Amino acid sequence: MKHRRTMPAVGIVLTTLLMTVLGCGGGSEEPSGEAEIAEAALALHREHLERARDLYGQGNLPEALGQAARALVASPKSPEPYALVSQLYIELADDEGALGFFEIATRNYGELDEPWYYHGYHLYRLDRWAEALVSFEKASEIDPEDPRHHFRQGLIRQTMGDFEGAQVSLGRANALDPTDAITAARYSRVLRVDGNYEEAERVVSEALEASPDSSDLHYAQGQLHLRQGRDGEAEAAFRRAISISPNRSDAHHDLARLLSRSGREVEGRREELRAERLRDYADVRTSLT
Repeated sequence: MKHRRTMPAVGIVLTTLLMTVLGCGGGSEEPSGEAEIAEAALALHREHLERARDLYGQGNLPEALGQAARALVASPKSPEPYALVSQLYIELADDEGALGFFEIATRNYGELDEPWYYHGYHLYRLDRWAEALVSFEKASEIDPEDPRHHFRQGLIRQTMGDFEGAQVSLGRANALDPTDAITAARYSRVLRVDGNYEEAERVVSEALEASPDSSDLHYAQGQLHLRQGRDGEAEAAFRRAISISPNRSDAHHDLARLLSRSGREVEGRREELRAERLRDYADVRTSLT
């Protein structure tokens, strides 16, 4: 479980400022005439977004966040500012602040899917899964063709133990974007758990044609072959996943298990020690972060 952070004083001030920006539309003087308004709004959007990216590159995250919020207000239908605001809040370690920001955004721009998506995303990061699911469902009602909304619903349903619902949501996301490696890997996992090996293999193979260097897909393929008793193919898939991403402890662990059960105990123990070292490294890195 993640621990909720208490928002620092600077975070409270910053979030209050950003909510003010959202509430008042950025404080800019609007020209008369619809065409002039649209042109001016687009120019403001580009200007603030460029400033935000420059400030982000300089490491000035609070100022970048303010500019990203203004870019969002200038052009609420553009997805870029939402993504940048979310990313900046994450790097500021302030998911609570992000949640407050996107709550205001859903009130102001509730007819759009982006505010609901990022509202759900930060609820998800705070382990508030049921509430996050509601936001992602709202986003998918507004734009049912966006695979992100269905993918996130699938992750939450899987986490909550609703494997049937997860399979439906992840299947919808995969159907909308069958070449996405992460979606295919996740979908194949729930299919495998359900015993639908043939469909799981089809999903992984199709995605691998588009992303042959995806460690996630090769690992998913290895897990599938391992469950089917196809040890030689499983070993090759795990080794391929490791060659692409040497630091993934899960592939080292599963390869160690396979080697040990096939009588190669020394090599299996070596792989397991690697997996343990990588897990320890990941834990230390998380703690330091």
